[in-house]
Amino acid sequence: MERIYADPASPRLALAALSGNGPHIVRTTNSGGFWDALDYDLPSAPARAVTADRAAGAIYVATDRGVFYGHADLENASANPVEWRNLTSALPAAPATDVRLDAAGVQLYIALDGYGVYAAAAPHRARALQIVNAADYSARAAAP
Repeated sequence: MERIYADPASPRLALAALSGNGPHIVRTTNSGGFWDALDYDLPSAPARAVTADRAAGAIYVATDRGVFYGHADLENASANPVEWRNLTSALPAAPATDVRLDAAGVQLYIALDGYGVYAAAAPHRARALQIVNAADYSARAAAP
């Protein structure tokens, strides 16, 4: 096991990055009683780090082939496959050693071996734009 992500607001949920043979990303929704693999179409490469935004269902995985983004129901175990998208195809071809979200889940940080740290807006935030009312801070879905 390379890294584990446990959601501070829901400690029964955890994701683990594995570097050995077999699954590379596993999830538990019941405090470790059962783990299911989320690999589906994730390239077969050692995973070095994992982070997530539980409310949005966004998962980010740092692997030896770059950083990948997937979307899954993190509250409940399911058989639905996670489709992974490479986020680092435009960056240098180097192993990703770490991936993190800022506390608000807005900024994504990627560490590439030999190249340093890259930062960008978290891709999952573009999926659910919201308008926030400054008077009462209530959130509403943005109109298309």
